[in-house]
Amino acid sequence: MGIMEQSTIELAKDEKGISSDFFVDVVTTLIIVTNYLLEKTGGFGPLLLLETACLVLVSIIPSGKLRFRKSAFWGMYLLFIAYCYLNSYWARDRLSSFAVVFHLIQLFIFVGAMYIVYSGRDSIDSLINTIRYAGAIICLYTYYYYGINRIWDALFTGARLKNEFANVNSIAMIGAMSILISCYRVAASKNDITDIFSFFILIIITATQCRKAFFMLAVGIGAIILIRVKSNNALISLFNYLSVILLGLLTLYILLRMPIFSAINTRITEMVKSVIGLSYDDYSMKQRNTFIYLGIKQFKRTPILGMGIDNSWMLTYPVYGYRTYLHNNYIELLACGGIIGMICYYTMWIYAAIKLFVLKSMGDWESHFCTILLIIYLLNDFGMVSYNSFITYVYIAIIYIHINLLENKRF
Repeated sequence: MGIMEQSTIELAKDEKGISSDFFVDVVTTLIIVTNYLLEKTGGFGPLLLLETACLVLVSIIPSGKLRFRKSAFWGMYLLFIAYCYLNSYWARDRLSSFAVVFHLIQLFIFVGAMYIVYSGRDSIDSLINTIRYAGAIICLYTYYYYGINRIWDALFTGARLKNEFANVNSIAMIGAMSILISCYRVAASKNDITDIFSFFILIIITATQCRKAFFMLAVGIGAIILIRVKSNNALISLFNYLSVILLGLLTLYILLRMPIFSAINTRITEMVKSVIGLSYDDYSMKQRNTFIYLGIKQFKRTPILGMGIDNSWMLTYPVYGYRTYLHNNYIELLACGGIIGMICYYTMWIYAAIKLFVLKSMGDWESHFCTILLIIYLLNDFGMVSYNSFITYVYIAIIYIHINLLENKRF
């Protein structure tokens, strides 16, 4: 009788724990979704703190406590925030700099809570899944917001979706990440029926004509396939790699020739021609080249400390007549934060890369995913400014939580 009672109590605890984890995942997914849906309203900051409190509350109910785990992540993130705060004192536009610092502090509170909550689990799989679900929900809302007719026009007339409730590039990239996570789950034999949403997400990505999203998909899916076909025999691996690359290029060629992909094909072709110097008709690329020139010019003036975080608009406004950033995270940080700001930020990524490499012998598909995520993000930083982005720190936290789990297994 005693044994039966004990089993019943343990079962109740397990069911409660599972229920708690489910609600934590739901709250995390909603936080990610609301970040995108309220991107242009400016109301996400206060809501983020409220949602973070809900996340902590849902997590703490089963056991009555949360366990703080030491990690280099905390120190490096706080170091970057501290530098941005100091940097704001010599910034030309102090209000813009202080606003970014406040934003980074808000993100730290949420990401810190998320880190504590999820680092107590045995895997990052459920956390990765929240990104997948959030990407699907955001893209489904995009169907509702723009309507089928506008999306159809964007697919077949080249009329790219405009930035309205959110930046369409942001929508496309969270959608691309959702698809990549589905591909990772298929490779790791974790797929389920919900992965079918990837098809509908791909339609939204195509309608946005976001080149960075297609780059993410090409590099990410290619990397997953290459890892999947790896063999213990070096010659077989080489043959498999060459076959995958050739088939991948052939598939891309066929897909980009289809009418539905004609608009993005044109944008990619113009970009490639601009990069190799065959044509300079792509306005977007010409503008980005101007941004890089302005940023490097400013960096030469203030190489160590920069002109002030989030002050790059002062470089672009006289040229284009509106406030914008430099569309390149490396140039943005060099111009605004100087070499010190650049080092403070990218130390988080470099340290994570080193740790993933050192612990690779203990890795699994989650390690592969984190490595692919890290590489894609560092490459995409050549075409976007990410140091003040909400999703950037979610991704960094995912990588560090996984590193923490690997280290626990090691020791």
